[in-house]
Amino acid sequence: MKTNKLLTYILILSIAVLTVVTVTPVTQVCADTPGTVTIDESVLEDDILYYNTFTVKFEVTTNQGWFYGGAYIFINNVAVGSTTNTSFEKNYFPEAYAGSHSLYVEANWVNLNLEVAWEDDAASYTVVTCVNRTNIEDLRIDKLHDYESNKGYLDGDDVTVCIIEDRLGCSNNDDEKFHKSLIYSGKNDLYGQPYRRYLDIDYYEHIQYSPGNWSFTQQWNNGTDTIEKKWQELYLENNSSSYSMSSDVHGTYVLATMRQIAPAAKYIFVATDDDAALYSRSVTWIHENFQELGIDIVVMAWGGDVGWETKFSDFAGNGTITVNAAGNSNTTWTSSVHAAYPCSFNSTIGVAGVFDSDHGASTNQSWTRGDLTNGGYGVDIAAICNSTSLDWSPVTGVNEFNFTSSATPIVAGVLALLEQYQDNYKSSTDLSVSIVQKLFEETGDALGSAPSSNTTEVGGCLSWLNDAGGPYPNFPYEYPANFTTYWYGWGIIDAYESFDYFRDNY
Repeated sequence: MKTNKLLTYILILSIAVLTVVTVTPVTQVCADTPGTVTIDESVLEDDILYYNTFTVKFEVTTNQGWFYGGAYIFINNVAVGSTTNTSFEKNYFPEAYAGSHSLYVEANWVNLNLEVAWEDDAASYTVVTCVNRTNIEDLRIDKLHDYESNKGYLDGDDVTVCIIEDRLGCSNNDDEKFHKSLIYSGKNDLYGQPYRRYLDIDYYEHIQYSPGNWSFTQQWNNGTDTIEKKWQELYLENNSSSYSMSSDVHGTYVLATMRQIAPAAKYIFVATDDDAALYSRSVTWIHENFQELGIDIVVMAWGGDVGWETKFSDFAGNGTITVNAAGNSNTTWTSSVHAAYPCSFNSTIGVAGVFDSDHGASTNQSWTRGDLTNGGYGVDIAAICNSTSLDWSPVTGVNEFNFTSSATPIVAGVLALLEQYQDNYKSSTDLSVSIVQKLFEETGDALGSAPSSNTTEVGGCLSWLNDAGGPYPNFPYEYPANFTTYWYGWGIIDAYESFDYFRDNY
């Protein structure tokens, strides 16, 4: 009982003391601004390859009377993360393929009066599509990648490109297997999509069910349920130590070149195993399915059959542009009886090749005919045909792609960028083969210097032909009788001038 009385006495005394004591409140003085958030721009000075990460680094300071709540990180207007740390450093993919883009950090604070305040900081970073940018800059493709009012950023987004080629594979001696420039999307793993950073690809292979019964279908193994596993399966099935030339995995080089120009496009790959019969069947199958597949552009860096003319006319008539290589047999075609197909069809875009200024040959060879490349009748345009440098070696030790097989995906990539622009800004106009031919006629650059050296539109060969006794309204499907040297179609492709003419005239 004594213990209980003692506890009661202590409790009464405590209450009395609390009743007597007067607490004087402390007035909290708050700074006018809550604090600062400062991005370290020194880590953003270098160009960023779209398939690599870059560093986001910033510091947060807090002023008197404010409590820091956290910061949100936005890359190219996409919310990629948040933090409550005052010192932050982390690597992210750029959420973009090319051009100058924004990094934005927004921080928030609250004070004792429950007032909320925000401060932010912004910086820019530049994304590029490849290490060696010579071809892209020479042909002014970089100006399509960069932002421009009424154009935005052109990277091939929402354009469907079908590549018909021998196979998609690489040497198993390459430590990187399929290089990240081939498979990465430049996106971060967000919103519950852990495989968001991989480029999706539809890969069709020829299946012979029985004599006369065949098709091209996608044959993924059981468990191939992610985009990453698609690429793993493609590598496991199509790698070999016996690959020694770029022609062994020609399709890999074509796709890698396309991704330097139009990295955001959707790609459909039809594997033909360097077989003439499969080439023919692939054209038949694409003809039967191109509308259902929504194909905008078909890329074929090989020759075919004059009997395909109706199919190619159907492609053109339904808005699908086919781009074909002129080949590399050192031949000049002068008439329909001396021509090559499908390159010489009026319903397709035939591509010849020229040396660029960085090819290592003598100066007087720059911007002239590439060794062995064909041209003449039916060729619409020329592009750089030597030394498209890849950031890896699909065949060990071979990181360059040459001849008209290299020029063709460059032209197709430019057309994918123009198709994207048309889809977004000129929906009432269809970018048809005839419009593309008109663009090249008006903007193709004459030989002798890079298109990037010209500040105004420079005519291709049309003025030359007219001076030689024209006009020739059916050029390049008609040549003067004394035709001897000019076989580049309307000249060298100038990507930006082609776009600019389309924007101003359609």
